[in-house]
Amino acid sequence: MSVWAVVVAAGKGVRMGGATPKQFVEVAGRPLVAHTLDALLAHASVEGAVVAVPRGAKKFVEQQVLARLASSKPVKLVSGGDSRAASVKRALAALPARADTVLVHDGARPLVARALVDRLLAAVARHRAAIPALPATETLKEVAPDGTVVRTLPRERIVCVQTPQAFARDLIERAFAVDDAALARATDCASLVEAAGAPVATVPGERDNLKVTEPADLAFVASRLAARPRVVAGSV
Repeated sequence: MSVWAVVVAAGKGVRMGGATPKQFVEVAGRPLVAHTLDALLAHASVEGAVVAVPRGAKKFVEQQVLARLASSKPVKLVSGGDSRAASVKRALAALPARADTVLVHDGARPLVARALVDRLLAAVARHRAAIPALPATETLKEVAPDGTVVRTLPRERIVCVQTPQAFARDLIERAFAVDDAALARATDCASLVEAAGAPVATVPGERDNLKVTEPADLAFVASRLAARPRVVAGSV
């Protein structure tokens, strides 16, 4: 198994506010996405990464992110597309030929743990597609456009999905061979794999593995990062 990561860091992070996209906000002395990359690249099975970044941001990322990584593993940059899935598709095209397994991860999820990657790699080896999932803890209701309740959903069959999402390379490339409209509708990679007719396995996710979305999330991430030793490539 030759594992590479695809890191999606091309968004604007509008819900965060401010002029700086959230993936580049400084946390614990470095941009958020630098922590994300080091966490992934520290895993012994991950050989390198391709990062989708905003158009025109490659030089900034090279100087402010890549130059500040603990890892010395190879990292390639590609310009992102018009949607998240379009950015992933561009990154997939930049993977080295030897890569046969892909971890697709959000640039704003810096607390991904080794144990979660272990579970995903074990599952993708068996099932060819695997995603981390957490059980829903709140009551879930479907609502109409006017805000009124349509029905209560069976919570025991609902999960909240995270990244990284792990795939056999040939499977995800086939799933992404769709038009731009289909890419724009996709909310995650697994939804495209599902649409292609392939089964997707789940593994237990982790509560700490949150996606930074709002300013309050930064304080949580900073506290967790402060409690962790800085990772070094190949150290786990």
